[in-house]
Amino acid sequence: MREIRSAPQPKVIFNVGDGKEIQAMYYGDCPAYPFVPGPNVVRRLLERGYGVYFVLSVFARNEEPLAALEAAGLLKRTQAVYIPAPVILPRQNPYEN
Repeated sequence: MREIRSAPQPKVIFNVGDGKEIQAMYYGDCPAYPFVPGPNVVRRLLERGYGVYFVLSVFARNEEPLAALEAAGLLKRTQAVYIPAPVILPRQNPYEN
């Protein structure tokens, strides 16, 4: 998100999951939404000069709307922010250092 902050304005982030829109807006310095808009909305944003970003995770949320954007040829004109899979750390006794 900090890399998005340094990108030129205006910009918008979509597909932010887990109720993290507020954090995405803070760190990205732009509006953030939990959904994927339709092709017409993305097309209009791109025509107006917006940088359009999509958060993509290994959990593959919102595959159908993203497929519709791919079919319309719009996905390649946007930027993807990849979220890696969470790593499970070994449990430690809280009294061990």
